[in-house]
Amino acid sequence: MTLAPAVVENARAVHDRLPILTARLVLGLAVLICAPACTAPVTTADIQSPDAERRLLAVRAAAQRGDRQALPLIVDRLEDEDAAVRFSAILALERLTGQRMGYQYSRPPETQSEAIRRWRRYVVEHGPAGTTTDADASVLDTDAAAPTSRPAS
Repeated sequence: MTLAPAVVENARAVHDRLPILTARLVLGLAVLICAPACTAPVTTADIQSPDAERRLLAVRAAAQRGDRQALPLIVDRLEDEDAAVRFSAILALERLTGQRMGYQYSRPPETQSEAIRRWRRYVVEHGPAGTTTDADASVLDTDAAAPTSRPAS
């Protein structure tokens, strides 16, 4: 069985264009796969973003950078409507200060007013660059009504 000359010519044309078609396909797939990851990097200002995912990522990034200047903004996230953001905020605060102040992210923010008040007082008294001594920690982390969820050492 012999192929018609037109079929052979079409096959050659496709074969000759295959590198171009392959390159376009790879580029298209790369755009689809990488586009979500190609968003702008998060900044400290994103801690106040209207987007919960940006707030969460910004809080985590601040903790990873050791950015104590972000403490007041992170404390504000303890009242976030998104539980994941609240969780990231308390983890970030604990990483940056070694404290939890009796805060429990799983409880609604409106039931955490005492712990949040202690966090706000901590930021005012110690400032973003301050550190807490063990004596300060024992005073600030006392809350009989809302014990911390840290395991006992």
